[in-house]
Amino acid sequence: MKILIYTANFAPEPTGIGKYSGEMAAWLAAQGHQVRVVAAPPYYPSWKVGEGYESYLYKREQWHGVDVWRAPLWVPRKPNGLSRVLHLLTFVISSLPVMLWQTLWRPNVVMTIAPALMCAPTGWLVAKLSGGKSWLHVQDFEVDVAFQLQLLKGRFLQQIVLKTERWLLSCFDVVSSISNRMLDKLRLKGVVEGRVRFFPNWVDIAHVCPLSEPSPYRKELGVEPNTKVILFSGTLGSKQGLMVIPEAARKLSHRNDVLFVVCGDGVTKPKLEAACKGLTNVRFMPLQPFERLGQLLGMADIHLLPQSPEAADLVLPSKLTGMLASGMPVIATCRTDTEIAAVVSKCGMVVPPEDGTALADAIEALVDNDEARLELGVQARIYSEENLARDSVLGRLLEQFTATTQAPAMQSHRLSDIYRTLRSKLIHLGQRFQLVPTNTGLVEQNVKAKYEALPHNSIAKIQAVEPVIAASRRIVMDREKLRLGTMATQQHNTNAEAIVFTQQQFGYAVQDGRVQLQVRFGNEVRLYSERARTRDMLFYKKSKQSQSN
Repeated sequence: MKILIYTANFAPEPTGIGKYSGEMAAWLAAQGHQVRVVAAPPYYPSWKVGEGYESYLYKREQWHGVDVWRAPLWVPRKPNGLSRVLHLLTFVISSLPVMLWQTLWRPNVVMTIAPALMCAPTGWLVAKLSGGKSWLHVQDFEVDVAFQLQLLKGRFLQQIVLKTERWLLSCFDVVSSISNRMLDKLRLKGVVEGRVRFFPNWVDIAHVCPLSEPSPYRKELGVEPNTKVILFSGTLGSKQGLMVIPEAARKLSHRNDVLFVVCGDGVTKPKLEAACKGLTNVRFMPLQPFERLGQLLGMADIHLLPQSPEAADLVLPSKLTGMLASGMPVIATCRTDTEIAAVVSKCGMVVPPEDGTALADAIEALVDNDEARLELGVQARIYSEENLARDSVLGRLLEQFTATTQAPAMQSHRLSDIYRTLRSKLIHLGQRFQLVPTNTGLVEQNVKAKYEALPHNSIAKIQAVEPVIAASRRIVMDREKLRLGTMATQQHNTNAEAIVFTQQQFGYAVQDGRVQLQVRFGNEVRLYSERARTRDMLFYKKSKQSQSN
């Protein structure tokens, strides 16, 4: 199979998207597939172009059996909202001729990795010109993060960018992401269920595993045997909420058996170092070689996973995979309703974000309880082996690649097209039923019959149709409005409130594999779950009184 990967970040970047993109490409090449990558020169997380590369030159190289094409980009010294946009834009422009050249190679799959979403139009275009499948993999929702962290500002700009993002997502044959919450987010952004794929980050569980003896790093740093190491290792960026670390370290400064180690680079590092000035229980280390990752993570007695409250549910940090594989407990600072909390609660502790006191208390509780640390560490390792093993995750990806290339092309469509067709059919059917109540099964049967009679290439044939029918069978239609029908339950024989809403207020969302009606009331959106209602939904024709009104 010919696989083209389009990403701004690639190996030898040691963390984040670059690390995972490199490992994926090398693994696919090792399985005998032809893999090409169009990427920028390595620059992350230090925001400096790596040694042996130039920011303004094109370059082609072989890396672990992968054919890598490097395109220039501008790297700002102090990245902010505008400079980040310009930074990515330079790569999009410079990589365009390189990507168009790949159409002659005719790849079977073109995978575009976001960030940067700016690359999505080029990735989609090259897939279409090549006759291959377009695949967009979302590592985090950069648009939402940028506005929530106020890297980008302005309501009008936000509306334009979000609408553009929604359109781009709807264009791809497949859109994948790394967590279940992020998949739900994709569905809410308009990606239909048949195009959504789960593709989590992974870890080489043979390379990162519990150590049988103390890590060499403890001796190199002069750490006493009875001292507990509280480790954060990764990118020092604005999404991490790292300023909670010096606050917790200050509150635990009276304990001689606790040492905080911060390993990594990034734009927040100078600010973090300034905040830790004078704290003897905090050490800083630069990023370490990948070959020593297992030793580094094994140095920890407790891993820290701080997160900004604004970004905690828009990303699932890639560093978490290594923490869990090391067999050590994790303390995360995030909201309890996030997927980070859902994972960490099984093998560590969760405390509120930006709460240094709560973090210090959690650290102290685990430091003083050897048995709890051991048990949580065992659970962390079990979770990584069952869910995050590299060969299993990438093996499933390869199966999905094969299935996608063999599947017939799905016709591009918009949710509004589905809605308009469904609405017109149900209005027509509603006019045929005069009696109340109407048999729900008969109505659904007739709706399906109407759709099955449509041409083969119509939107009736896509996988989203039947969930829409299932969610819409309880709606009373007329020519001007949609009325949420009176709902009767078998168990309680009670009626729900009838709600009237216009076409602009009506939509649907998919959550946890179920379709939900989505109704907007001003700025509020209410979801009506199919699961919460019984099968006995009644259709009512508009009464004469309501017609006269």
